[in-house]
Amino acid sequence: MVKFYVEPGYEVKSPERVFGNAGVDVFIPEYSLKFIDDFTAKNTPDCAKLELNDEGHFEIKVMPHKDVNIPTGLRSRISSNIALEAHNKSGVAAKRKLIFGASTVDSSYQGIIHAHLINTSNDEVVLPLGTKIIQFIPRFIDTSPIEVCRDISFEDFYADFEFSHRKDGAFGSTGTK
Repeated sequence: MVKFYVEPGYEVKSPERVFGNAGVDVFIPEYSLKFIDDFTAKNTPDCAKLELNDEGHFEIKVMPHKDVNIPTGLRSRISSNIALEAHNKSGVAAKRKLIFGASTVDSSYQGIIHAHLINTSNDEVVLPLGTKIIQFIPRFIDTSPIEVCRDISFEDFYADFEFSHRKDGAFGSTGTK
């Protein structure tokens, strides 16, 4: 189960799920005093600014190689075996050079969800309010207990387990000779 609550004082058109889309699209809220206050509290002007453009509309400006925390105005209510995992929107990542940073919303989190975006470009990136910015994909998670083994041998640790030929090389070393 995934439910979203829209925080009073926010004007949001998200969440939205389009047929065939694995995720739930999340948009920057429209102008409201609550959004302005929350945005200003989470960001410094050297990273991201909220400004009026020449047409009189607010937009977010993300400085080069800086990040921004955008309050979505949404709270989630999800089952204990589900997490919401943020993913890039392809157009936002490819065209605007923004990628997500913090990416997981756990079932125990009840605060306003923020979209954490990082500007990977050398240029200031402009995001009009109302822009689709990320998508959350609900993921089932294994909630079974975790066991940590310290006082056994490597061989005993892998006993009765299908052993692979992969070793300690890491980072693409499997196919190397």
